Amino acid sequence: MYKFKVNDPKFLPHAGASLELSLQNGTALVVTGSNGVGKSTLMRRFYQDFSDVSTLIDQTGLDYFYDRGLKRVKEIFLSARKDEVKEELFFKLWERFGLTLKEERFQSTLSGGEGQLLKLVLGITIQSKIILLDEPSHYLDEKMKEILNEVLEELMKEGRALMLIEHDLSWIKFPFKGILLEEREHQLQVVKTWNT
Repeated sequence: MYKFKVNDPKFLPHAGASLELSLQNGTALVVTGSNGVGKSTLMRRFYQDFSDVSTLIDQTGLDYFYDRGLKRVKEIFLSARKDEVKEELFFKLWERFGLTLKEERFQSTLSGGEGQLLKLVLGITIQSKIILLDEPSHYLDEKMKEILNEVLEELMKEGRALMLIEHDLSWIKFPFKGILLEEREHQLQVVKTWNT
């Protein structure tokens, strides 16, 4: 079990935080709440504490400094991260997310959903015990959300722990513990928890 505690009066410029979260292998924790309440900040803090066993897939844009075709991105990634990547899973997701058909396309020409799928493949296939996903369904159509749901459920069955930040929970069909965050009296608080 991974226990995480924040007790920081300056967690955000306008609010503090005093809360505890726990995450277990083979389970998912879904964090929701209004925009600007501090969900992504909370996830980044969690990542700092558990960076040796976790992978963070956040909402930063793709790096176009070296704008390459997806085939070349795949080759570089697999070569550079060889000892850290589950190659069989990588090729499986590359195919399931439809990237095989787009290998000649450059990163800068990808749609928002295609870019999101690329980030998901690159992050999910790293061999880590915890996967942190900041709005993983962002830009995805309904078909890709269904595939993402299946992929994440398979990862949980393998014993990986998931933490997701999401606004739209309707696509999530696997069991999870949900928490709702709100700012009350200048303090970030868990105001509701539930299990599905």
